[in-house]
Amino acid sequence: MPGVQWVSINPGGEQLVFRSWARDRGQVIRIASQKDASAPELLGALEAEGSETSVESSSVVFTGSGQFIASATTSTLQRWDARTRVELERLRMAGMIRCLAGQPKTNLVAVGTTAGQVHLWDVKTGELAALKHGVSEVRALAFSSNGRNLASLSLDGVVKVWNVDQGSVTQTLKVNGIGCQVALSPDGRRIAASNPDAVRVWNLADGRLLHVLKGNRLMGARMAFLGNGEALVTGGEHPQGNGGLLIWNAHSGEFAGWIAAHDDKGLRGLSTSEDGASLVTVGYDGNIRLWNWSN
Repeated sequence: MPGVQWVSINPGGEQLVFRSWARDRGQVIRIASQKDASAPELLGALEAEGSETSVESSSVVFTGSGQFIASATTSTLQRWDARTRVELERLRMAGMIRCLAGQPKTNLVAVGTTAGQVHLWDVKTGELAALKHGVSEVRALAFSSNGRNLASLSLDGVVKVWNVDQGSVTQTLKVNGIGCQVALSPDGRRIAASNPDAVRVWNLADGRLLHVLKGNRLMGARMAFLGNGEALVTGGEHPQGNGGLLIWNAHSGEFAGWIAAHDDKGLRGLSTSEDGASLVTVGYDGNIRLWNWSN
């Protein structure tokens, strides 16, 4: 599917939502059954605003136990009822949006901006609250599986972990160089953050550095924990090109293997199901692929 920019999987694992862009139609968000990710059965389409989006991470997500779909372009947030596909709100932001993250079990969506702010958006009520990460643009966001914690990563490599209910910072960590991506393990024990050359993994409770994963160029571009947090998957090079999935043992930090997921154009995005059992990827080749972690 040419022009696919991002794909997410709903908490139940039975539907995908993906954003695509074409010169003749602009932004289109499609909902599909994930029974066959190589040729998903289209269930409907949503009218999205904007031209080709500059949002770096997860520009469309499911949230609220799959009841809502939220999307972001450079300066606009949109939300829909996932069942009826009726648009509920179109919200203009004062600053430029850089990243988006949804929390599967709650109605919250986190929005990061180039001004260093993190906004918490309740997609059921439309309420918007702001947190101040810093002065550098926020590049990536990730919720914990229980919705209590939110991790934010800025361009200058600063990682902050927030208590969502209190709006307070509980941990501040640092990656060397430019910050790329951040992820929280489903079991709530680890946090991972990356620059273009390495991924650092810390103990979430005390901020102790556990592992520094290196050795594969571009590996920091996309990543997620699998299962209950026993594995970490990153995008990066493999012997056949750039579109690979690299698998790491999250407990030991050892490299466990690679999968040639997409062609040499590279991996554009990845998303996991709520239970960490399913992984969906989209490559710059335009293909969407679904992976079952259990086998």
